[in-house]
Amino acid sequence: MMDDTRYARIPAAAWIKRQPDVSLLAVPDKGGYVYAGMNDEAWEIISRCDGSRTVRDIIDELLQVYHDDPNRVGGFVRSFIDRLMSIGALDLLVEPEYAMPRVLGSREMMTPEYAILELTYRCPLSCRHCFLSAGHGSSMKSEELFVLAADLVDRVGIRGVQLTGGEPFVHPDVLELVEFFVENRVAVTITTSGMIDTEATRKCIRRIGGAKGSLQVSVDGLRESHNRIRGNGNSFSKAVSTISYSVAQKVPVAVAVSLLDQSEQEIKDLAIVMREIGVHRFRLGAVSMQGRALSISNEGRWDFNAVHCLIAELKKELQTDHFRIGNLEEQFSGGVDGPTCGAGTKIICINPDLDVKPCPMLQRFIGNLRTQGWKEILLEGNRIFRGTEPPNSVECSECTFKDRCSGCYAEGLVNSARVSHCPWLSERPELTLWSKNASHHGQ
Repeated sequence: MMDDTRYARIPAAAWIKRQPDVSLLAVPDKGGYVYAGMNDEAWEIISRCDGSRTVRDIIDELLQVYHDDPNRVGGFVRSFIDRLMSIGALDLLVEPEYAMPRVLGSREMMTPEYAILELTYRCPLSCRHCFLSAGHGSSMKSEELFVLAADLVDRVGIRGVQLTGGEPFVHPDVLELVEFFVENRVAVTITTSGMIDTEATRKCIRRIGGAKGSLQVSVDGLRESHNRIRGNGNSFSKAVSTISYSVAQKVPVAVAVSLLDQSEQEIKDLAIVMREIGVHRFRLGAVSMQGRALSISNEGRWDFNAVHCLIAELKKELQTDHFRIGNLEEQFSGGVDGPTCGAGTKIICINPDLDVKPCPMLQRFIGNLRTQGWKEILLEGNRIFRGTEPPNSVECSECTFKDRCSGCYAEGLVNSARVSHCPWLSERPELTLWSKNASHHGQ
């Protein structure tokens, strides 16, 4: 039986993220956070759990709000408080002790839960299919990078961050940045070619492994194919070495496979090799026709339907509880749930020039953090993408690119330029106007 005379208090180290759909309560737990979803009724309870009210006080206040049956309201409040206590999200105190966690976000607009930071366009490789044409180019400036990181934690309230590039491990501040995010309980994923094997790289890997982080390494085939695609005779052995080290450190590792002209059998053989090494996730994806990929011949190229069929076949033959197989787009989702990928609303990508993109695959911007504030940029993302459906099989049933675009804003916008009439884009004038006017990546 709950003692209704006790004072209910959410831990001060917790924080609340308000969203138009489902808000979140984040409670510290083992180097990260435990997240509990909140609807409006849950918010009414949690917002009163500040250590100054007893359980009885909260019930009485909510009776004035809902004018409902006292037994029903009391039962609901006690049950919800029990659930919060079971995950360490609430304490019942004998004496009042005020503490209210910080509240981020807004009910008026979606605020990102996941950020992708393109730390640099520099890369030791020159991959045939790189949609950013990475190799040379700018990097995030140290003074801007750590202001950005602090904003993402303290003002935006992200749950996770992906550090990418180019090659993120060539950025001189990557270790310090990883330390900052880990200390602030943000789950860190690093995507890499595996080419940079330094002590700083290994420290990063060890650090994220102990804090609910993960590593993703690009491997596009067995030795000969991978080296050819990546343009470096050592790239396969370097990638495998990085994977093996990470597995030995008990860091969850995903392998990302970009499908160009490899055979189905080679990809199956690669999956077997990666499973034996100890990789946790094996992700496949067709190449997006951007950047250097525009120069790749159409002959033998994988289409999206063939990719989906291969994924289904590999799942049936090779997937286990410890070796999961999926599509490449999963790397950008950050585990965000919802009817869409969350591009521009729950997910944002920021490049070295602090241009903010809806996702890494879209080289069009919703703002720039050097010249605009967060609210202005996030409102623009909401205006364009909140409530906007991505391409779908019904609306685009007659289009040549329907399998390629389905469910993806980026592919829809990229391929709309390749057809005389895009039924999806033509019905969305705001998206059309934004796509034409938004600055393009000018590396």
